[in-house]
Amino acid sequence: MKRSEMKWSYGEVLGGKKVPCTLGLQSHDELKKIAKDILWFNFTLFGQNTLFMCIRQLEFGLLQLTQQIDKLFNFIRGLEL
Repeated sequence: MKRSEMKWSYGEVLGGKKVPCTLGLQSHDELKKIAKDILWFNFTLFGQNTLFMCIRQLEFGLLQLTQQIDKLFNFIRGLEL
């Protein structure tokens, strides 16, 4: 759709500045495209969030492992004295 074909209204934002905003969707195809884009965006965010959580869990597990190894080394040093 061309910009000149769009219907425009003006909304106010903070500070009283007027900005253009569309009145509505022009066609069912546009609605389907926007819905598809939103679903893909949500799926991508969920996937990234899941990956981020897995990485954080691995990081925490490694931290615990290094602390336990440090305790083990300290115990062994105590036996050598």
